[in-house]
Amino acid sequence: MKVLLLSSEFTPRVGGIGTYVLEMAHVATELGHQVTVVAADYGRDHSASDHFLPFEVIRYRGGDHTMSHIPAKMALVQKLARQRPAYDVVHAVDWPFFLPLSLSPWRRHAHCVVSFHGTEIAFMQQRRRAVPLQMVKFWNGWSEFAVNSRDTAARLSAAFRPDPALINVTGLGVSQFWFVSPESKTQARAILDLEPGRFVIVTLGRVVARKGHLLLAKALALLPLEVQQKIHWHIIGPLLDPSYVSEIYAASSHLACQTVVSGALDAVGIRRWLTAADLFCLPGMPDPDGAVEGYGLVYLEAAACGTPALATRLGGVTDAVIDGETGLLVAPADAEALSAALLGLYRDPAQLAALAQDARRHAASCSWRRVVARTYASRRR
Repeated sequence: MKVLLLSSEFTPRVGGIGTYVLEMAHVATELGHQVTVVAADYGRDHSASDHFLPFEVIRYRGGDHTMSHIPAKMALVQKLARQRPAYDVVHAVDWPFFLPLSLSPWRRHAHCVVSFHGTEIAFMQQRRRAVPLQMVKFWNGWSEFAVNSRDTAARLSAAFRPDPALINVTGLGVSQFWFVSPESKTQARAILDLEPGRFVIVTLGRVVARKGHLLLAKALALLPLEVQQKIHWHIIGPLLDPSYVSEIYAASSHLACQTVVSGALDAVGIRRWLTAADLFCLPGMPDPDGAVEGYGLVYLEAAACGTPALATRLGGVTDAVIDGETGLLVAPADAEALSAALLGLYRDPAQLAALAQDARRHAASCSWRRVVARTYASRRR
């Protein structure tokens, strides 16, 4: 089967969508499909590195997407459809390619898939985006809608009311990379020079308000002093908002626990910290602009490293973290509930160990092979 993936984000960008495309393309190729990825060049020649990928990559001139780039993407897709019409599956991985794909000849001749990750559903309801989609009859059955979680499916249904039979909850997968750390927890802690007896909490993700760092700081402040003194809180992720980072430093300065903001790390460094951690905590917050955690792949990556999660019951996180089995979920924006759950896990090593074991088992069941099979097996055939 010939598969074409259209994406506005791809390596060397390392965001969630870029990871999704890379994993989907790798696994689809392993399964015997002939895969082509269309992605931006970010102003550089990537032919040397792309050559080593097991699938074809077509780069177009461009970088991070804005609405002004839509006409160029339309022209690109039309050109590709003329030059390479014979794809069995054409997959618009993110919203910048929704309109271009819907106007292409592939709409009539290929199995078309459009992916929804969560946040785009809110801004697609804005008039300047909603009206063009209505004009091209975007919701009228020409494509299947691959969604990453039950929450994303519910949001999509409520916002646009497409045929429910066209909504396909595919979930996400976990790369084997996260399961094969060469270091044990003890070894990872030694390499990271962590003090013996420390209770290590890792928070991983973009360091922005909706990820809930300040909520966790409030929860930590409610812990008994002797517990705070045993905690090492390590924050990993791109520091995208300097003013918010300053707020984190200010809030953590009043805590008795060790707090380190390391910024972005490479995958090996992230895996080492997740392996060393006792608990992964990313307590997402409701976002007034509509941004949402559509799934939360990072919770599964932590689980694959044997680290259970403490999170808030928000968005698609309820698919990534099974409450009481692979971690614990509390109400959003509730520092007291978050603190109580954290204290309970700190004081109950047996429960923490059981959650860790089940978290790793659950992560192992979430394979990219399953996601590829669910995404590209048309239910309309």
